Amino acid sequence: MLITYPIEATGENWLHEGVTAVLTRALDGASDPMDNWLQLFPQEHREALQRKSSLVSRLSRAVETIAVLDTPRRASLRTCLFEQNRFPDAFSSLTAPLRVDAEPVELLRRLSELFECAFGLLSGLGIRDRQYKIVYDGVPGHVCGFCGLERLSSPSAESPREDLDHYLAFSIYPLAGVNLRNLAPIGSRCNSSHKLNTDMLRDTAGVPRRCFDPYGEQQAQVSLLQSLPLRGPRRGTDVLPLWEVEFTGADIDRLAVWDEVFDVKRRYRDDVLDADFAAWL
Repeated sequence: MLITYPIEATGENWLHEGVTAVLTRALDGASDPMDNWLQLFPQEHREALQRKSSLVSRLSRAVETIAVLDTPRRASLRTCLFEQNRFPDAFSSLTAPLRVDAEPVELLRRLSELFECAFGLLSGLGIRDRQYKIVYDGVPGHVCGFCGLERLSSPSAESPREDLDHYLAFSIYPLAGVNLRNLAPIGSRCNSSHKLNTDMLRDTAGVPRRCFDPYGEQQAQVSLLQSLPLRGPRRGTDVLPLWEVEFTGADIDRLAVWDEVFDVKRRYRDDVLDADFAAWL
């Protein structure tokens, strides 16, 4: 990433922690995982959660489905739940997290519905806005940290919100679907035109790889020092430089994944450098 986000933006992660605590009860074989389930959430939020019937019903359905699994299957799912939320290690390890076993299909469906529902509640509970404001205030220039090109909208109530991206795609890692450590504000073009449902932790051949941590310390630096003036294509009466966009400041493999997924070098050359060079002159 060009700019990583303040780790403080992930501090209000209690919804993820409470939901996974209920599931862990079920996976550990508790006789009634939903007994006093609200006690697993901060006291100041319990009344609001109790009114969220959609969350209660989906938690209950997920717990019911887990209850009929045999012990080995529950143990496997417990490991999967842990690995898909093993942040920040998941971004650095060359052992990508396990995926949820597609069998039984009903289990995967109910887990996906649960985490999708919980993700939707982030807005109504105010968590999404509070996270966004911390990110906005902490980013120089108020730009998307993934590209540095798209501006982030103001956090005022009248402004539309930027996309809140599942950095590890929900379709692949649904058990991290409401973990703020995996949710990052992102420009709409970065999200909808470039990243889409890309697996950040595996390449197209399924080989594990390392990627940037959106809330980590490593950041890319951009250099144009090797560019050659007057060696590029002619545009009208102007001869453009032959741009050489280089990345430094982080591990080379992370930089490569970042460029591959977000098409950063090409966007810099085509959308900024070539596009604006004549105007600057």
